[in-house]
Amino acid sequence: MADLLVGDDLVKIRRKIQSGLDDRKKYEALWEECLAFASGRQVRWVTTRGGRRVLASEPAKPGVERYTVDLLAQYRQTVHGELSLDDDRPQLLFRHDDLPSEDYAEQANDAVSYGWNYEWDADRALRVVRYHLIDVGTAAVRCYFDPTKGPVKTAVPVFQGQPVYDTRQAYRILDEGGDLEIADVHEGRVRWQPGSAFNLIVPPGIPHEKDFPWECWDDVVEVSTVEEMFGVKVKPDAVAPRTSVQPEDTNPDGQRGRPKLDDHAYLRVFFERPNGDHPEGRTVWLVGADMSPVQVDPQLPYLAPDGTRRSGIHYFHYIRLSDRFWSRSMMELGLQPARAYSKRRTQIGAIYDRGQPKVIAEEGALKKPPSGIPAEVLWLKPGKPRPDTWAGLTPSQGMYQELESLKQDLEQAIGLRVALGENPENVGTYSQLALLRETETRKLNTTVDEARMVVSHLVEDSVYDIGRYWGREKQVAIAGTDGALKAFSFDASQLQTVFYRVEGAKGSAKPRTQAARLQLIQDLWQASLASGAVRLDPIRWLNWLKESYDQGQPIELPSTPPDYQQTFAEYAKQMLAMGVLPPMLDFVSPDVLVPAVREVEVQATLANNEQVVQACRGYLAVLMAAQQKNLLQQMLERAPQQAAQQAVGAQVQLAASQGAPSNGSTLPRSS
Repeated sequence: MADLLVGDDLVKIRRKIQSGLDDRKKYEALWEECLAFASGRQVRWVTTRGGRRVLASEPAKPGVERYTVDLLAQYRQTVHGELSLDDDRPQLLFRHDDLPSEDYAEQANDAVSYGWNYEWDADRALRVVRYHLIDVGTAAVRCYFDPTKGPVKTAVPVFQGQPVYDTRQAYRILDEGGDLEIADVHEGRVRWQPGSAFNLIVPPGIPHEKDFPWECWDDVVEVSTVEEMFGVKVKPDAVAPRTSVQPEDTNPDGQRGRPKLDDHAYLRVFFERPNGDHPEGRTVWLVGADMSPVQVDPQLPYLAPDGTRRSGIHYFHYIRLSDRFWSRSMMELGLQPARAYSKRRTQIGAIYDRGQPKVIAEEGALKKPPSGIPAEVLWLKPGKPRPDTWAGLTPSQGMYQELESLKQDLEQAIGLRVALGENPENVGTYSQLALLRETETRKLNTTVDEARMVVSHLVEDSVYDIGRYWGREKQVAIAGTDGALKAFSFDASQLQTVFYRVEGAKGSAKPRTQAARLQLIQDLWQASLASGAVRLDPIRWLNWLKESYDQGQPIELPSTPPDYQQTFAEYAKQMLAMGVLPPMLDFVSPDVLVPAVREVEVQATLANNEQVVQACRGYLAVLMAAQQKNLLQQMLERAPQQAAQQAVGAQVQLAASQGAPSNGSTLPRSS
């Protein structure tokens, strides 16, 4: 395939890649500094005696112990949680007239769930890429089909090095005069490969990836993997990636100091987007430091829903900038405040160490210098002056106030406050916590919304690979909603003929702390008390409360018992609509039935149905009589209570007029 690169075509590709590497080098020093801080090492670039720049810790002054505080770790974890949704997996939506069967949409979404969890391991890939976002600001996930993974299938048709799993496609290739080979091949796997900015080579000077004429994935892989993929011998010549070296071994001006890998080689995949010379784009695999081509495909690997070709690389950004492609990271925003905080803590420690209480004596006045033990006896030479004591120094209150100011600067720079577990002041319900969380993290909405859209595009490419490589009888097994195993045989080839759309995951991350879950349990319990649900079935609700506290989160709510009042009201409406009077039941309240009967009466009046109108009026008369009877009975029940209250009131007034205590007692005062 490499012979497809004719003339100076290969030279142009190499020049493009080199221009991207040269442009990326301007930002690599900052990225490495951010990665060092992320690993807990507060370093900066220094120049050695040999003129070489390396990342190293700032040397402490003689006699001063350097004190560092890793403030950024808690912010790093907090931001990672805020960027995560409760469920990142999107859904497939189908047009009903395109569905091969009624349950195919459900099967397709179950197949995506299977691939999400067991093939491309999407949750892990997204966790890794979020850390890349926080550390260096720009990251990506590359979707691709790996033919070297999975179990081996025997006697599979192969066309131009690619297995053909669809029988109809194999016959079509034969009809068009193509040559098919029969071979044993791996089943293959759809993969999501997360990468940081160090894995990306992009054209210089283009701020947004949608305008790229080309893009390149830069990777270091094992030599055996490259040889299995392309069937060529490869010389190991790669050095360790910058993301895996120690800060002191890193050099932004070259590759010196980074260890060489004995069994790895560079593998760069160059994607040229569709243009006049290549209407469907082009994919070129380059191996080694000299970028030798080993395979060329005359098209890009994926077909978007709009019919355009794309590479399978999808980009994530933390804080986009308008004048460049490379985004800013959270670690970059926090470098300066974190350094300043550690510097001030070092100064405070030095003041404490050097400002300890001391004994000041004239030289030769003491027989031996003090050892520093408590209540020590000092022997003074005769005739010598008594030693003085010095109380020492303590850091000023202003230094501690500056530490708090530096923390506030850090929060303002990062744009997020770290929750320490306690409820904020005047915030006592789960809804208030959720609203506060939404307000606090709204500044991250742009990053989260864009990431949700990127994940949808990744799933589109993955579904495209499912339709091409899974075949007609892919065995899918996932956990069902009832806790049992849900297994079926999925015909993935139909995905190539139906129209579908990927709907991104909805909503933002909810409060996930244990305190927030317990608060939600308490809010649900209070709401059930207010609604009267607990009174209807107290035992089941008490069991729900206990189980929820035992599990640390709300479990499924108890099912509500049927409302017999409303059930009979609906039954009465149906009978009245037929002109039949319903029976009158003692346990059914007339207050529930009257609105239902009025509704039927209005509809019958508008429809000029006199029989139903008369039935409704007759039934209303019965209900009115029942209401009056209930009202009279309630008055009779309340009459003795009211009479007793009036009698007590009269006695209290009489006692008050006779000078008795005003607490309701009728006993006279004792003389």
